[in-house]
Amino acid sequence: MTTITKEWLQQTIAEFENTRDDIPFGLSDDDAKILIVLKRALVSLDAEPVRYLNKFSGTCVTLEQQSNAADDVAVYMPLYAAPPVPVQVDIEMLASALKNAPLAPSDNQGRPRAPVVPPAIEPDYKVIKSILPTANPDEYACCIAADMWNACRAAMLKGKGE
Repeated sequence: MTTITKEWLQQTIAEFENTRDDIPFGLSDDDAKILIVLKRALVSLDAEPVRYLNKFSGTCVTLEQQSNAADDVAVYMPLYAAPPVPVQVDIEMLASALKNAPLAPSDNQGRPRAPVVPPAIEPDYKVIKSILPTANPDEYACCIAADMWNACRAAMLKGKGE
C-alpha cells in the first residue's frame, strides 16, 4: 500500500501547475481533473474532525464532551466536515434547455421552428368586432381595421424574408 504524504501532494500539484503554465492551451481535461483531486486531497490532509461517532451507541461527541475520543479508535470514529462543492455550470444542460425553450430558433431535434403567421383577414364584421375595442364598428372602421391588420401581417412576412 502506498502512503500519500503532504509533501508528495504539494510537489505533484506544483508540477501540474508548472506544466499548465508552460503549455499554451493549458492542461488536458483529464489532467485538470487530476489537479483538482490532488488539491482536494491536500486540503483533506489538514482537516480536523468536527465530531467523534461512538461506534456502539451511535452518539456524536466533541473533544470537549469526551476528551479521550481522539485516542480511543476502538470506540470512536472521527467525523469530518465535507468541503463545499464548487458550483459548476453544466453547459450541455444549458444548451439542451435553450433548445427546448419556445423562443429557441430550432426544436429539440435541431429543426428550425415554423414561423407563426397570422392569417389575412377580410373586412368581416364579426372578425373585426372581436379585434376592435369599440362595441359597434361601422363598415368604414371594419375596412380600416382589416387594412391595418393585413399591412402589419405583410410587414412581418417581409421582415422574415418570405
